Amino acid sequence: MAKRWLLIGGTLLLVPLLVVGCGVPQEQYAALASDLSKAQQELQSVKAELTAAQAKVSELTSSLERTQSDLEAAQADLDATKEELTEISEAYSARDFSLKKVLVDWLLANKVI
Repeated sequence: MAKRWLLIGGTLLLVPLLVVGCGVPQEQYAALASDLSKAQQELQSVKAELTAAQAKVSELTSSLERTQSDLEAAQADLDATKEELTEISEAYSARDFSLKKVLVDWLLANKVI
């Protein structure tokens, strides 16, 4: 029985020593907690920057699509204008309108004005 009490007493003495000996020093814990807090704040900041950047990419993509659509419309107008100019060039040959009267007469004769 004495051995049993000795074993229990020894265990009771060793448990607090092991708990204290296995713990993390408060300074080290505080430093790690501070580092964790800073890392979490930085993560939130980076997430916010990412969200803003994604919104900007979306905005720029929409703007690019509108610009491409406008370019296609302008190209179609240019092609139509070139075709019209070609038809006009074929219908009316080049002339010398050095005098205003010659030009006015030609315009009247061709029912342009």
